[in-house]
Amino acid sequence: MQTAQINLSVSQLANLALPTIKAKPTKDLSVRRHDKKMLHTRTHAGGFLHFESGKARQQRHFKLYKNPEDDFIQTIPSLFAHLENIKVVFHNTDYIEAVFDTYYNNYAHLFLEWVKTFARIRKAHRAELMDKIIQSTEDDFLSAFQLFKMRSIKPKKKQGNQKVKVWQTILKNFAEKPFTNRDIEEQTLIYCSTVGHYLKMLKEEGKLKRVKKIGGRLRYKLI
Repeated sequence: MQTAQINLSVSQLANLALPTIKAKPTKDLSVRRHDKKMLHTRTHAGGFLHFESGKARQQRHFKLYKNPEDDFIQTIPSLFAHLENIKVVFHNTDYIEAVFDTYYNNYAHLFLEWVKTFARIRKAHRAELMDKIIQSTEDDFLSAFQLFKMRSIKPKKKQGNQKVKVWQTILKNFAEKPFTNRDIEEQTLIYCSTVGHYLKMLKEEGKLKRVKKIGGRLRYKLI
């Protein structure tokens, strides 16, 4: 009698629907939507790698980390020299001297190769001195100078007496007309901020005076 009652109880229990066990929600296991503005991902080191927008990347100047022998800045002049087969002569020996005074020899030679490259690129606007021989211009030197500045190629730490060089440039090229920091930079390849420091010194010494600004640029003139 007892055995029948036990079997009946087990049979009845088998037919009963058991409740579904649900896990309690916890903060650790919850799934949340990420804000689309949070552009980051976790790196192997455990930190976060930030992704810049395309506009932000375009605003940054490019910078190469390889040696000039291994990157494009060395390759492009060689490529143009091979393709064009046009010789370039320099129009101003003072600029060549300024290049070697400003940069170490390996960069100075590379600088002049880029001057030749820019001249070859602009050959359609240059008259040939002789057959397949053209002459550089100031624009070619300035383009090479801007390229070196963008690439963060720094000049020599010791450039001699830069103040004397600035003063001589003023006497030679700006004795009769006003000039700006940028004008002296283009003639000497001394960075504009450094030129401004020397011009202030020359003004304090009574050799220069300030004149009216044009286009927001401070100008100086010989006294």
